[in-house]
Order: sequence, then structure tokens, then C-alpha cells
Amino acid sequence: LSPACELKGHTDWIRGLDFSLPISVDGGSDFLFLASSSQDKTIRVWRIALRELPSNAQATSIQNCISMMSYIEGPVFTVADSTYQVSLESLLVGHDDWVYSVDWQPALIMDDSKKGWIQPQSILSASMDKTMMIWKPEKNTGIWTNMVSVGELSHSALGFYGGHWGPHGDSILAHGYGGSFHLWKNVGSEQEKWQPKVVPSGHSGTVTDFSWSRSGEYILSVSHDQ
Repeated sequence: LSPACELKGHTDWIRGLDFSLPISVDGGSDFLFLASSSQDKTIRVWRIALRELPSNAQATSIQNCISMMSYIEGPVFTVADSTYQVSLESLLVGHDDWVYSVDWQPALIMDDSKKGWIQPQSILSASMDKTMMIWKPEKNTGIWTNMVSVGELSHSALGFYGGHWGPHGDSILAHGYGGSFHLWKNVGSEQEKWQPKVVPSGHSGTVTDFSWSRSGEYILSVSHDQ
């Protein structure tokens, strides 16, 4: 295996990566988003889109075009017979400590025109600053902003090692350094209103990861308490 491309920007260790499902805006071609989180306290959203070159271009012209696009927008890489362009969609700044995880909202919205699911443009981030944030692009400007922020004020809370959406996209669950879980549920209808909920726990050491079952009826968690 050989590297396809290199994405530069973070200035410290990268702690989390998550790809979106294919997204189409205003009837355009599908593209992917890659969200990355880092110990530099930032989140970067990368856009991966198919790059269409003129069919009658000569080999030299194609190579020059790719080189120029790489300089302006970002890396270009080829898979099979398709060429893709990577560009930085947005830099998200808001956390005050290491950002341990990023998680795209589950694709739950039915698209009648394609008779399938579409990917909501909504990212959940969890940080050692004891908060989780939900990031979305504004409808008018398309600028990504922090729409929701939840967290713990207790001095005994030592930050979040990760956060995940519930399987239906109406709840968010964080796991922490001290072995605890923290749950919020959206109880709003037209406007989002996130309220904390009681959640069982039991770990006596740091919870390092967890995953929802496909049915959404239970979770599997792992911890340093063995």
C-alpha cells in the first residue's frame, strides 16, 4: 500500500476521525466530508469531491491542471479511473481543551426523490474541557458554527474521552475519564432543546470507548478497570 494523499493543518496529535455518508447540496454531485479532531483543540472538516477534468485534455495539460488545483485547493488523488480533490471546508474552534472525538449524526432523514437516506450535516464533538458541542452550517451563509453546547460543571468531572449520537439522532452520550456516562436527549419539537437524563454506570476506571448496538437497545463499553 502507498499513501494516496496527506492532509496537513493540525498542530498536535489527531484524536478522532469520522467520514460522513455521501452528501449532495442543491442537486450537485455527491461528495464526502471527513471530520478530524485534535489535541490542538480544533476540529477540521475536509471536503472530498470528484474532480472532473476536460476529456480532450492532453496528458501534460492534465498534470499541470492537477498541480495547480493541488496548490490552490488541496491534495488530489486518484482511485481507479476517478480523480478526487480534497479541500478544507471549515475550521471549527470553540473547545478549551483536547478534542477527543467527532461523530456525524446518523443518517435518518428520508429523501423521497432518491428513496433512501441522506446525511444530516451535523457533527458532535467531545472534549476534555467537559463539554460536547454540536456543529452545523448556517442555512444562509453555510458557515459552520456551534449550535449546541452541553457539559458538566462538577469539579469531579475530569473531561470527556468521547461522545456518540444515539441511533435515532435524538440523544447524545459521552463517556468520561472517571468511568461515568453522561446522557442528553433532545426534547424539543421545532427547536432543539437538550436536557440531561439519568444514565446507569458501573465502571471504576476510565471508559475508553463504547458503541451502540444496531437495534439501539443497548451499548457495549470498554474501560481501564478491565
